[in-house]
Amino acid sequence: LNIAALLHDVGKIGVYDSSLRKTTRLSNEEILQLKEHPTIGAGIIKRIDFFHDIAPIVRSHHERFDGHGYPDGLANDAIPIESRIICVADAYDAITSKRTYNKPLSPLKAVEEIERNSGTQFDPEVVSALRNALEPNDLPTVQLNEDDFEEFEIPNECDPDYL
Repeated sequence: LNIAALLHDVGKIGVYDSSLRKTTRLSNEEILQLKEHPTIGAGIIKRIDFFHDIAPIVRSHHERFDGHGYPDGLANDAIPIESRIICVADAYDAITSKRTYNKPLSPLKAVEEIERNSGTQFDPEVVSALRNALEPNDLPTVQLNEDDFEEFEIPNECDPDYL
């Protein structure tokens, strides 16, 4: 699960940067291209012997619990449980992160949004596990601004000063 979660979007390497960085609505052609990234990613992953078993997980991370996802239209238990977990985690990350196309929501609002899509987009058991993992008392209700964080530099491991 850990490796699949880290590599789930590796297929975006086959999507034009202009589509990935676009701040306006994607065209139908761009949407179709973006929807290829799970298939591209699975194709990359399955060629690596020790990652071969996670290719189906990577391929299925955009499947919806109700069968209206992509690339294969899988539903319910036909979707690997690891993919169902990654789907919820990916949505939580997208909702709570600053993106070119939206402002981040608080963790509490993110969980509420995911719960609204439980049973359709997301596996209800996985959504329940997310809610249990993020107990209501643990969810911040304030929106943090960029000014609330300090910047830090990650050292370049090739830098002689770092070695």
